[in-house]
Amino acid sequence: MVESESGLGDVVVRGRHVLVAENQKGISLDGSLAIKLPTASEKKGVGSGETDIGAYLTLSQRTSFFKASIFAGYIAIGDSDEINYDDIVTYGVSASRNFGWTGAYVSLEGRTAATDQSDDPLEVHLGAFHLLDIEHTLTADIFLGLSDGSPDEGISLGIVRWF
Repeated sequence: MVESESGLGDVVVRGRHVLVAENQKGISLDGSLAIKLPTASEKKGVGSGETDIGAYLTLSQRTSFFKASIFAGYIAIGDSDEINYDDIVTYGVSASRNFGWTGAYVSLEGRTAATDQSDDPLEVHLGAFHLLDIEHTLTADIFLGLSDGSPDEGISLGIVRWF
């Protein structure tokens, strides 16, 4: 029997900085830092109760039709009282297309497992975003797990505040 838990997860705060602005060939490099705030219920099994910190790089190439990206990252996982988690390496590829103030993307994302007993997660994401104004973007993402280490499916909705 497979055990399943559900509930509100942890909150992730992420900041991005353009390291190399898009040049005439359409190439750019972005870096970002993230912190996971342990807001989920550890007792319900939907969070570790610990803070995680991550760093990421994204290399992108824009063409007249779409933008392609490859990305990688590293997440230092906070250990719980019961479990010593492995830090995680993330990687993936994506393609996106803008339609005025709205855009859509598809990505293939993988990462190493946080424990030796788990399989490495691999997921396909489909998402969309819409600029509400110069400071706010509405986002939506659904994903399907492609490995035993991934949840079967998931959804996220959010608002991005640009500074």
